[in-house]
Amino acid sequence: MATTASLPAPEAQSQPAISSIGRIIGVFFSPKATFEDIARKPSWAAPIILLTLIGLALNIFLVNKADWRSFFGRNS
Repeated sequence: MATTASLPAPEAQSQPAISSIGRIIGVFFSPKATFEDIARKPSWAAPIILLTLIGLALNIFLVNKADWRSFFGRNS
């Protein structure tokens, strides 16, 4: 008798991929579907760009708030 290997069944409902902006918003409003989409097809461009922009904004804010004269020990 010959045995046949069973193939895995295709997904019943193949959901379309979520865009990068949709993933960022989806983390807050529909995290389960968003993280499932990220697990299916991870990407790195949008998170790197977002973190770079946040870091740049924080640096600009902190540089403007710092008292550089007292930091460097020049009180003149």
